[in-house]
Amino acid sequence: MVTSMVTSRKTLRAAASLALVTALLTAAFAPLGIAQDEKDKKEEKFYANIAGGGVRAIELSISRWSTPSQRARLIGALHENGQAAMMKILEQQPETGWIRIQGGRYPRTTLRYAFESKTKDGKRHIVVLTPRPISLGEARRNNQSLDYDLSMIELFVSEGGKGNGAIVAGAQVEIDDETKRFKITAYQTTPTKLVNVYTK
Repeated sequence: MVTSMVTSRKTLRAAASLALVTALLTAAFAPLGIAQDEKDKKEEKFYANIAGGGVRAIELSISRWSTPSQRARLIGALHENGQAAMMKILEQQPETGWIRIQGGRYPRTTLRYAFESKTKDGKRHIVVLTPRPISLGEARRNNQSLDYDLSMIELFVSEGGKGNGAIVAGAQVEIDDETKRFKITAYQTTPTKLVNVYTK
């Protein structure tokens, strides 16, 4: 009984701490967003070529934008308990769109986070996150690759609707102290550059 009560108190303290951090981060980071919950709800599509990939291109569709509070919740979990805790919350986030390599035989990958802010030079800075698909064999091996369970896409788009970016299939992230944005600290595979980005 005593052990149960102690465990319950620890759980409540952890939950209260996470809630406090989330509230603080919402206030601190909300100005970075482009009024996410007030933006046009219409689907927006982005297209890009994979650098060095010949004619291979990706298609990214954003059907909704994550809110500042959803963003703050992810950041709070990351700060408090690391990427594993953040991933649990990310997996529960509502779908924000999908990405695929163009061509009929490639399946879509569901996206769970899409957030837009502005760079100092006025470009749109779009960050997309989603859990990296993990095969049954990889899960059984339970090796270090499981630590790289996040896929991240980053786009920089000018007012004219063109730009560049990068995609990382398996990454570890943290929050940059200066910009307050997600920053890749380690990756399983080398980031792939995206060129000729455009939107319509």
